Amino acid sequence: MTEKFELMINRINELAQKTKKGTITKEEQKEQAQLRGNFLQFLKTNLETQLQSIEIIDDNKE
Repeated sequence: MTEKFELMINRINELAQKTKKGTITKEEQKEQAQLRGNFLQFLKTNLETQLQSIEIIDDNKE
């Protein structure tokens, strides 16, 4: 995991805690939504890359 990715996750978690406590501001809510969107895009991109690199081998092929 990259340092940037870890920082993003830490910030998402900080904002989640503030949401639970009810102390999050409107500005922080916008930041939280943007961070979550970036995080989801990162996951989708990584999953797509992994899926594209999979090679299917059929041992039953005649």
